[in-house]
Amino acid sequence: MAAHTNTELSDAQALHPSSGISLKHHLLRLVGFAVVPIVLLTLVLLGYLVSIQRDSMRQAILEKARLASVAIDRELAAAAAIVNTIAESPLVDDGDFFRIYEFAQRSVVRRPNTRILMIDANGTQLFDTSQKFGVPLQNVFSDASGNSVPAQASWREVFRSAKPQYSDLVADTAATDMSSINRSNISYRMPILRFGRVQYVLAIIFAPSDLTNLLKLQQSEDRELIALVDRGGLIVARNVGAERYVGQPASASLLASMQLVADRGVNRGEALGGEEVLYAYRRSALTGWTVAVAAPVSLAYAPLRGSIAGWGTLVLGLIALAVWLARRTWKEVGTPLIALANNAGAFERGESVLLPNSRIREVQNCSRAWTIAIQAEKARRVQEQLRLVAEARRQESERVSHEKDRLLAALSHELRNPLGAIANSAYILERIAPDEERLKAPIAIIRRQSEHLCRLIEDMLDLARATFGKMPIERRPVDLMSIVRETVSAYDFGTDRQSRIEVSGLSAWVEGDATRLGQVLRNLLDNALKFSPQNGKIHIHVSTEGGEALLIVSDQGTGIPAAMIDRLFDAFVQNEQTLARTQGGLGLGLALVREIVEMHGGSVSVASPGENQGAAFTVRIKSCAQAPTVVSAAVRETSTNRCILIIEDQNDARISLQRLLEEMGHLVYSASDGLDGIERLSALMPDLALVDIGLPGLDGLALARRVRENQILSKVRLIALTGYSEAALRQEALSAGFAQVLLKPVRPEELQKVLAYKST
Repeated sequence: MAAHTNTELSDAQALHPSSGISLKHHLLRLVGFAVVPIVLLTLVLLGYLVSIQRDSMRQAILEKARLASVAIDRELAAAAAIVNTIAESPLVDDGDFFRIYEFAQRSVVRRPNTRILMIDANGTQLFDTSQKFGVPLQNVFSDASGNSVPAQASWREVFRSAKPQYSDLVADTAATDMSSINRSNISYRMPILRFGRVQYVLAIIFAPSDLTNLLKLQQSEDRELIALVDRGGLIVARNVGAERYVGQPASASLLASMQLVADRGVNRGEALGGEEVLYAYRRSALTGWTVAVAAPVSLAYAPLRGSIAGWGTLVLGLIALAVWLARRTWKEVGTPLIALANNAGAFERGESVLLPNSRIREVQNCSRAWTIAIQAEKARRVQEQLRLVAEARRQESERVSHEKDRLLAALSHELRNPLGAIANSAYILERIAPDEERLKAPIAIIRRQSEHLCRLIEDMLDLARATFGKMPIERRPVDLMSIVRETVSAYDFGTDRQSRIEVSGLSAWVEGDATRLGQVLRNLLDNALKFSPQNGKIHIHVSTEGGEALLIVSDQGTGIPAAMIDRLFDAFVQNEQTLARTQGGLGLGLALVREIVEMHGGSVSVASPGENQGAAFTVRIKSCAQAPTVVSAAVRETSTNRCILIIEDQNDARISLQRLLEEMGHLVYSASDGLDGIERLSALMPDLALVDIGLPGLDGLALARRVRENQILSKVRLIALTGYSEAALRQEALSAGFAQVLLKPVRPEELQKVLAYKST
């Protein structure tokens, strides 16, 4: 019965073949079931990718704003650096406004739209680099009629706060161009403090066109807008339409965003021209100004729309591909099935479908790319580690060098006091027993060796100052030939050896420090005498050549090996000597020569034919015009006995100086500390007082201030004694009330000059 039923069902299906589902419809249904989830998943992924791309686009425009802000900050920082360099110049302390004016003009010579001005606390313009020096200039606190101007508040704020300040966009009353972009300016104002208050303000002023040109360089798209807005909401610079929009308020949407606490952001709004834009803004921490980068919405979202269109096309393409594959499957599978139905034999045989083994090349490429990236990262980390090790070694080297300099300075200071006592004692013995033959040679030895030690100490300090750029140089026209003659005539090398020095040449004027140039010549002479035989000749020649002054010191000494030529001017470098070290020295003299000459803008070189054939040192410095003759009006006397008070805590130094002054015929008293010195000043009222700055308790600077505050004691002339030679300490001593500062050990000749002074 069951068999009969199955037979009937088979017959029914054979009689009505169309009642089943065709393979074509089955494939289409399969395509539908496969494609619909893919489409839905694609839409979700598309939304996710669109979100990522939107964020990436916002980050990209925000990054453009950051880069533009960094470029603006660098330009402003460079301008500020010019002003800071001028403010830190010693010319400001000298009050030489004309030289400051020249310095400022040179600093902005490559900035045609930039000028530098300097004002005092009353708003008076001391100079303006866009004007000739000395031309009357308008007061910045008032207009030409003397009325107050709105911009005075920002200038007064600099004097009040004593802090540097970047101004917002302001009207430029000195501008002659009537275009809006040049009628306004921006500036950086640097206060210069003296004695605890702002004495001057130095400002660099430049036109918005400079920043406009800088913004144009940051532009990467044709329709991209970049604007710089100050703290007041005015447009300072704009890469497009600057002539029209500079000085105008920024768009309302941007101004609203700027009111937010956040210093950066991305929003959608309208530009000044009414076009809808996507903009990013970033506020500068340096100036408080805001850089905004805007792109039209159509341009900004074009990549996004392109991505959506691309994904839509891809999805439609996938659907079309699926349908095509279904049709192709129908052709490749359905046709064989029909053939099998018609041909049992063919159906029984069947045919297997072999799927080609495809390889995904992109995955392989990606794997290789990651491998290369990992290797590169490992190499970068190794390089970073090496850099850190090198930086640590450099810092350690700097620390050791700094400690060495501190040790040298402390050693030099501690040696000055005993050297002063030794030198003074030698001069006292020389005056007490001038005819004692047994004492002449020891006294001469003490004097020569103490002077030699003093020179070594000064060379060490001067080399340290020159190396760190702290050596003061007073530039004025000087004659090299005059320096040569004065140095040679005062050089103490014995009358029997004086004939060894030959001088030739003519006057050669340079702009420099006569004292330092004399120091250069002395060091070269020391070197020549040190390495010359007893009867060898030393020749000094002065001339001019090609706009340069030449100073040549040549000798007939031991010469210089070729291997030493390149290192001869380095510190602590000496030619090889025997264990006896008959030449002596530390190898500092020639290093100091190079530093001083280079500080004068010159150069020094050496030439030697070889050993035992002598050497010639050549100094080259740019020549200048001869200085006018000035008649000195100083009043001096040489035979007046003085009442002198010495205030010194070092016993040997105090006693030896007192005895030396007494031998000179003066009435001398002494005190060992500052408080005792004040009491003795009040009791004695001496003509002058020699005061050590480093006194215990009440130091010399505090003592000088007390004396100057006392109307009676203020008549006493104060002379400072110190073992330190820093220029800052010297200036502080003069400001405290000292008339002069003497460096220990003090030579008797210096004391005689001080004691011979007579006030007019």
